[in-house]
Amino acid sequence: MSENMNGKGTDWRTPEEVFKPLNDEFHFTLDAAATKESTKCTKYYTPETDGLSASWEGETVFCNPPAQDLGEWVCKCAKEGQKPGTTVVLLVPAKTDAAYFHDYIADQSEIRFLKGRMIMTDGSGNSSGRPACGSLLAIYRGPAVKRTEGTGAMSSNAGDTRRESYNTIETKRAARRGLILEILGNRQLTASELTEDLLAKGYIKYYDRNFVAPRLTELKEAGVITTVGKRMCSRTGKNVAIWARKEQRHDPE
Repeated sequence: MSENMNGKGTDWRTPEEVFKPLNDEFHFTLDAAATKESTKCTKYYTPETDGLSASWEGETVFCNPPAQDLGEWVCKCAKEGQKPGTTVVLLVPAKTDAAYFHDYIADQSEIRFLKGRMIMTDGSGNSSGRPACGSLLAIYRGPAVKRTEGTGAMSSNAGDTRRESYNTIETKRAARRGLILEILGNRQLTASELTEDLLAKGYIKYYDRNFVAPRLTELKEAGVITTVGKRMCSRTGKNVAIWARKEQRHDPE
């Protein structure tokens, strides 16, 4: 997996002792976030072929996504996992305080917490080191349903619970999309700058780019906003995409 949860810029690989039991159970057909060297499946997407933009429908998917834009990957897994004949097994850090956990995992997937800390290696066998937290699996295999209270089992009343869960979560997402459009206004901002503004105005309690990134993707898909090039982000110092309302689109300064 490229730039995954244990660090950036290195092609870390999911340990075979973690992947093999999962593959024996699910029989994966697609590795959605891989490189040619690290892929676990014959069919795979790399940063160049862009698994975020592709359809995974009909596949049984393993996804250990990059740490960069993690919220977008979790959003993608949740959406693809609702498609007919599609199963997605997502491996991510067990950060239950993260926005993506509450938006796309908590009430929409079967959750399995992995025991201990997962240590990965690169192609030369070098260790990634001990991660800051444990890991979890979020499994999507059809309509999102809530887990029965007090058990790990999924509710059998899938239709009703899916609608209830989706409506509640979509209301929160819509509110965040509205806040992002309000903050964006006529300006051109990066995702990190938008997040910083939301924090400064008291709309969010702590800085977490995952509050913003998935909503930007949704607004882009709806044709409301677009990227207008790249520039150095005032918060991170990195050259990244900048966002603007579509009707305000013009060349970046």
